[in-house]
Amino acid sequence: MNNKLNNLKQKNEIICIYEKGGEYVNLLHDYDKNIDNSNVEDNKLYINGRNNINENNIDIYLNDKKIKFCTRYTSKERGMIKVKFIFKKLLNCINHIFSGCYDLYSVDLSSFDSTNVKEMCCMFDRCKR
Repeated sequence: MNNKLNNLKQKNEIICIYEKGGEYVNLLHDYDKNIDNSNVEDNKLYINGRNNINENNIDIYLNDKKIKFCTRYTSKERGMIKVKFIFKKLLNCINHIFSGCYDLYSVDLSSFDSTNVKEMCCMFDRCKR
């Protein structure tokens, strides 16, 4: 049993289900468009998170097929979409990672290794569900 648990942790993944109704779905928080220069503390949180959440640190699988790293997925398809984020290394900051992802329906964190995570402020801020 311990071996099975260790294998899960080694995957270091978060699995999300999105309900796609429009032309695109926000997979991850779009840091470029959401930095408010008027609040220095918020800026620091966004920038810390943004430095961790990129193509060097996360592989994205949509319905089990690897896709290019993106914050928004665009297509004409509708309905439930399974997205798997596989983290290539242990991160220390995941601030705002899913903030504003309105179509996020469910999240499975059971295989995510949060050993090094020190900051996870507003992870699901402005999610509707």
